[in-house]
Amino acid sequence: GDIAALRRGGVLILHDWQRETQNIRSVITAAELPDARLRVVSVRKNWMIPAAREAASAAVARILTELIPEQAAQIATRDEAYRESIRAHGEVMRARLQSAGAADVHVMCEAILEELLAWMGFQVVATYGRSEDMGAASMAALVRMGREKQVALVVDNLQSSGARLGPAIARDIGAEYVVISNFPGGFDDTPSWETTLDRNVALLIEALNRWRGGHE
Repeated sequence: GDIAALRRGGVLILHDWQRETQNIRSVITAAELPDARLRVVSVRKNWMIPAAREAASAAVARILTELIPEQAAQIATRDEAYRESIRAHGEVMRARLQSAGAADVHVMCEAILEELLAWMGFQVVATYGRSEDMGAASMAALVRMGREKQVALVVDNLQSSGARLGPAIARDIGAEYVVISNFPGGFDDTPSWETTLDRNVALLIEALNRWRGGHE
């Protein structure tokens, strides 16, 4: 069905990183989609961060204006309104985290979440990649740093495969383990960026409160 829709459709808009993923390339090949019908949004930062999402909205608006110039004014109006709503919602969520004391909290996380957690105000003291790429010495170094820095939260990405390293680190250093989503729709009842960000913030604050409760 997706392939048939692509054959009938106009233009396929992709994240920058999607161009080389095998599943996307396979669908493009199967649909016989020419390069002229592909557009790439080259915003490399994490789109869960408001500034990156605003940049992505503006980039998509430029693509749509190029494709349907007769609707340029409508596209510009909607883009401006959406970017303002992103900015406002992001400020509310960041203020909530600040009120919860995120600025004083040391965290470890999957590397893909580093920018997002830093925007939220947490102090990211270390990141890690896939568990299969980590040797015993690297694991020991992370545990040692976690204890020295009194890391409160170890945060994994819902969309990553095989999240085994995060729980092990959290257990060894006495931190709370949290899983947040890097995309809308990852959790139930989170169809939008706003609801996903809300859920992520709630999960982090709940975990932080649990950690504080055990370290009073």
